[in-house]
Amino acid sequence: MRNLLVGHDGSPAAMRALEWAAIEAEARGLGLTVVQSWTDAIAGGPSWIDQLGDPRGAQWRAKLELDRAVTAIAERHPMLTIDSRVVGEAPRDALLRAAGDAAMVVVGARGRGGFARLLLGSVSESVAGRADTTVVVVRGDRDRRGEVLVGVDGSDSSRAALRWAAETARLHQRPLHVVMAWSYLLPEGEHGPEPFRADYTDADARRALSRIVTDELGADPGVELRQQATCGLAAATILEESDAASLIAVGAHGRSSRLASALGSTTRQLLHHAPCPVAVVRDPGPPEGEER
Repeated sequence: MRNLLVGHDGSPAAMRALEWAAIEAEARGLGLTVVQSWTDAIAGGPSWIDQLGDPRGAQWRAKLELDRAVTAIAERHPMLTIDSRVVGEAPRDALLRAAGDAAMVVVGARGRGGFARLLLGSVSESVAGRADTTVVVVRGDRDRRGEVLVGVDGSDSSRAALRWAAETARLHQRPLHVVMAWSYLLPEGEHGPEPFRADYTDADARRALSRIVTDELGADPGVELRQQATCGLAAATILEESDAASLIAVGAHGRSSRLASALGSTTRQLLHHAPCPVAVVRDPGPPEGEER
């Protein structure tokens, strides 16, 4: 069985991510794998340079910290199978290497090494941009009772995010709110942007969104559903609608991305500014032997 993978470094953000991951693993019937790097300096302890000069001591301190965190989670989630690992790789490298075998990767928005002025840690952003599976960056401290909010634009990546968001909404019995932002200069169709049309209207955008939802979720998605097509910028539109959200889901990159490892501009803005966890969903592609 594939586990849900979560990175840990002892920071408050990492502890929130660990608790979020435990709840999600239980909901999905998965085990939990917790990874911590001993090369990370522990708050109030030796610097990373001293850590490397005393690897045995560094490993011992990292294991002690990780054991404490795992024990706390196990007490709150006694039925959850938890595997914990202390590794000698840099956190980003360790998580990316393990991500290929994981059903999902969960990280905190910013670890203890992040500067206060930064809204997203470099490890979190790198993992979200390069992992081959869905990555959830746990932001904020709100509960999980709100709706699941997903942004779509007709791209394969956003369609994958829509399917993932619907599954998550069903698992947690939450409403699903599907948002598509559009522009008069770049009208949205069911497969992405279309050539400029002087007669394009809000009704055209709503029809395109409805077709996308029906294509991916069918006539009965099995969840309370709200669809919204708004003329505006995608990131701003999603953020404006996020007050009621417990989770935001987006594709790793939208219609304009040229690099599979890159994050689209909308996704990047949400990772830096969203008030709740953000799921960056990778498009798995068609089944082997099939074409899109």
